[in-house]
Amino acid sequence: MGTCDYSDARAEFSASSRQSRDRAILFASIAGIVLLVGAFLIGDVVTFAAAAGTALLAWAGVQLVGIGYLRTRPKNPAVGLSIVAGAATVLAVLLITPGGTAAVTIAGAWLACGAATEVLRGSQWRRALSAEGTSGEVVRTLAVHTGYDGTPLVSFLSGGVLVGVWAAVLGALPWLTPFAILVHVAAALGLSASPRTR
Repeated sequence: MGTCDYSDARAEFSASSRQSRDRAILFASIAGIVLLVGAFLIGDVVTFAAAAGTALLAWAGVQLVGIGYLRTRPKNPAVGLSIVAGAATVLAVLLITPGGTAAVTIAGAWLACGAATEVLRGSQWRRALSAEGTSGEVVRTLAVHTGYDGTPLVSFLSGGVLVGVWAAVLGALPWLTPFAILVHVAAALGLSASPRTR
């Protein structure tokens, strides 16, 4: 029917595909380096595996909480999601923090989950570039006009850094947990107010 002709856009498709691959490699490299540093700081395989494994489970739990919240069809999904995910993240970090030395490993495991998600997203993007139908058309249009629509580096890094910082702080001072949750809620409410002021 009204299919666009993308014969002149092969360079954009190729650049978009390369962009998705490069971003996945960058994210995986960062996560790998942080995990190696964490392993070196802990120095014990069992403790390292326990910290990384529980961080992976906590990450999965936070994602499930976020997905569950979005399925309730809230009126303002972004704000509520950041509140719910922020509170869940802090509680998850509190549960998995055996001490300050594990904070780097916890951050690395969190980043590794984000990197794995980006690898999956990039591979789906590359597949969709050559797909037939509406979904392929949409992705090809995005590739031409905006390039690869992946996770921004700042978002990827901030998640791991924040979880690592919370792990270090809450490992030393667990009584700060309620305040950590309040900080997340306040930040989310601040974000909700800002789009209305044009």
